[in-house]
Amino acid sequence: IGMFVENGISLVLGIVQTILKLLQGDWEGAWETIKGTAETIMNNIIDFFKSIDLLQTGKDIINGLIKGIGSMVGSVGTAVKNIATNIYDTFTGFFKIKSPARKMIGPGKNITEGAAIGIEDGANEAVQATEGVAQSIYDAFVEKYIERAKQIRTGPGNDSQSEMGAIVSEKHYQSILQYIKIGQEEGATLALGGNPVTDQKCVDGFFIEPTVFTDVEQHMRIVQEEIFGPVVTIQKFAEEEEAIALANGTAYGLAGGVFSEDQRKALRIIKKVRAGITWVNTYHLTDVQSPWGGYKKSGIGRSLGVYGLDEYQEVKQINIQLDDCLSEWFDA
Repeated sequence: IGMFVENGISLVLGIVQTILKLLQGDWEGAWETIKGTAETIMNNIIDFFKSIDLLQTGKDIINGLIKGIGSMVGSVGTAVKNIATNIYDTFTGFFKIKSPARKMIGPGKNITEGAAIGIEDGANEAVQATEGVAQSIYDAFVEKYIERAKQIRTGPGNDSQSEMGAIVSEKHYQSILQYIKIGQEEGATLALGGNPVTDQKCVDGFFIEPTVFTDVEQHMRIVQEEIFGPVVTIQKFAEEEEAIALANGTAYGLAGGVFSEDQRKALRIIKKVRAGITWVNTYHLTDVQSPWGGYKKSGIGRSLGVYGLDEYQEVKQINIQLDDCLSEWFDA
């Protein structure tokens, strides 16, 4: 089952809802609506400014001003246009694929297999995964997760038995190894992998073992930054609100999922996760009719589906006088 949910609430709708609650005598409800509307608007504004390089924007405008008063308007206007175009092209054409919303995992059956997809994604599709696991099942989950990760078959893409392929370049291969070193220096526990693959069939490529970090803290770079490799960090949460805070606690928001036996809770949580592509009790399954894009630094706009077509449209206003009399702007 798939559904599209449009998050956020407009100022106008918030005002209308507030008025209706006041007319009904629901003062507390009206106040909550006002707070919710203001919070949503501020979150959207904050997310926007987080997604652009304000320092570079300022430099571009200043450089335009330095060119002189005569060309000031054109220079500044062009600079702003170029900035906007670059932002639009960057974030609608290529999304920074970090999954800060991650997988939030609670008690349930068959969750290890779905969660382990994160490691394979890391090598094959430039994603770095983070798992948030309920405190009550953390130790048991980590044990099963590592057991499953050890079974991932790493090898060349032309080998039908391979489940996880090579890193795209030597430069990025070295970058991933550096992040693994950083994770250890930050105090995370390297629970699995972290080394180049030494298998004979992998000598002609840049292969890294499936890598798992535990004892991870939210502030660590391996959580906050894009690794783009077969590296998974596993965090622990105690309560639902803590899980949501961890999920939303980075500058990115492309994808994430929730695994739980409680479908109502899972749906409640996934609606609060600030990510553009999400799943409940599965991961990575999607189709071309669904809008593709993320929140915050993971994208502006959407591709694919009807929403994707909107990115290639421009809206025109046309006003037509239907009678013979011209509208008079000035008195005769």
